[in-house]
Amino acid sequence: QCTQAPRCGDEVRQTPEQCDDGNQVDGDGCSSQCTRESETCDTVVMYGIQDNRADDSLFFKLQLPDGLITEINERADYDIEAIDRHPATGVIYGLTGDQDGPASQKKLLTINTATGIPDLSTGVALDIGQGQEYQGASFHPVTRELWAAGDGTGLRIVNLSDGTSIVKKQINGSIEALAWDNAGEFLYLIKNNKLFRYANADGSVSERCTLGNEIEGMEFDLDGNLVVGFHHAPDAINIDLINPLTCATLHASTYNTPDFNDVETFTFSCEQRTTPACGNGTVETLEQCDDGNVVSDDGCQNDCTVTTSCGDGAV
Repeated sequence: QCTQAPRCGDEVRQTPEQCDDGNQVDGDGCSSQCTRESETCDTVVMYGIQDNRADDSLFFKLQLPDGLITEINERADYDIEAIDRHPATGVIYGLTGDQDGPASQKKLLTINTATGIPDLSTGVALDIGQGQEYQGASFHPVTRELWAAGDGTGLRIVNLSDGTSIVKKQINGSIEALAWDNAGEFLYLIKNNKLFRYANADGSVSERCTLGNEIEGMEFDLDGNLVVGFHHAPDAINIDLINPLTCATLHASTYNTPDFNDVETFTFSCEQRTTPACGNGTVETLEQCDDGNVVSDDGCQNDCTVTTSCGDGAV
C-alpha cells in the first residue's frame, strides 16, 4: 500500500502542514510552505466584530489573556454579522448584510486579518432576500462545510464558491450564534438567550438551557467548552467559558475598554485550548493572573482574577 506525501497547494491539509489554501502564495495567511502566517497558538488571538450600526462594522483583535485590544479596521457600508475561520486554510470568511438592507450588500467575503478589510473582489452574493440575514456561522470540523443561520434563514449550508445555500433545518425566529463541537456531532446555537443543540445524525433540535445574557459570538475550544462573547456590555468586552452540557459558567473575563463594548461575532486565529489550570504559575487563556496557588486575598484570587486594594501601589 502506497501513501502519498503531502503536497502544499492542493487544498488538502496533511501532516505536517499547518494549513493548505490551495496555492503557494505568501501573504494570504497560509505561506508558500503551508505554514500559518498569522499568530501562533502560543499567542491566543480572538478576531472579532463590533457592530456599531447597520452599515458600520469594527474589526478588532483581542489578545488573551493580557486583554490587549487592537482596532484593525472600520469598514463602512458593510454590516458583518458572522465570521469563522476555515479549518483547513485558516482563511476567515464573513457574512454581511442587514435583514432590511439591499441584496447587493448580502455577501460572502474573505477578510484580511492584517487590515480587517473584506476582499470585495472575491465576494459572492448570498441567496437570501428581504427580511433575512445571517448572524451566525460555523465550519464543520470534518466536512469543512460552512453552516450559517440568522433571521428568517433557518439552518443552512452555504457554498463558498457561489454563495448559494441548502436549507438543512427550518427553525423559526432569530438565531444569534452557531458553533460546531470538535467532533462535528452537534451544532450548538443561540436563540432568544437559550442554548439549543442540533444533532447531525438525525437533524433533531433540543433545548439545553437558558443563558440569560445576550450572546452573539460563540466558539468551541479544544477541551470541548464553549467560549462566548456578549452583546453590548458597558465599556467592556465580556468573554465567558461555558460547559455545553451543564451550561455552568467555568470562567468569566471582563476586558475593560472605553472603545469597545460589543462582540457581534468572533473566531480564533487557530484552534485554542482555553480551559485555564489556575494555580500552576502560568497565566493561561482567560486568566488574569496566576501566582502558583489557589489562595485568595494575596493579589490573585483563587479563580486567577486580579484583586486590588488600597496600598497595593496600583491606582
